[in-house]
Amino acid sequence: MSLGRIERIHDELFQFLENYMGKHNGFNFMPRQTNHYGRLDRGYWFPGNDKYLLIGFYSGHDSFNKTSNICFQAHLTAQSGRPLNTCSIQLSNTPNSEAYASKKPVIENIMKKLGGFEVSCINKYGLERRWNRYYSTNNYLQCIEEFVSKDKPVIDYIIEQANNPHLGFLEEVQTKQKISSIISRRVL
Repeated sequence: MSLGRIERIHDELFQFLENYMGKHNGFNFMPRQTNHYGRLDRGYWFPGNDKYLLIGFYSGHDSFNKTSNICFQAHLTAQSGRPLNTCSIQLSNTPNSEAYASKKPVIENIMKKLGGFEVSCINKYGLERRWNRYYSTNNYLQCIEEFVSKDKPVIDYIIEQANNPHLGFLEEVQTKQKISSIISRRVL
């Protein structure tokens, strides 16, 4: 069975991260956790839809938009004047969401240390709630490699220093269970 374009992107990113995890002790990522709308059955290994995918590396969610506070994002369609397969680091922290105030200084520190973030979403009151830092290439495998090798270590350090109960590292046991579930579903 040959994979469609979107399924191939999910599969290539999953394979890259699985290989990276095998070589880097303590490295974790979170694939899609449920088969909502049959997306796991279709080979959509990460949260998202036909327009984008998100890969989480940290605990902590924005309770308003139901996404991770910190994630890697790949646009699977051309969006907002950006080309197909544009990738970014996405930070999300909606004012008045659960633990918003606690997470705010951590998110701000990440933006300050990495630089280059653009506001990508504001709430109905005009307050910023989501930011993206775009990669210079639309090669998603190069982008994820740059994220895990250069950007993630900076974010890891900030998360470790913040010691925030609402924004931290993924639990290894849970991530390994979810990754194993995806491995058993993959068409090789």
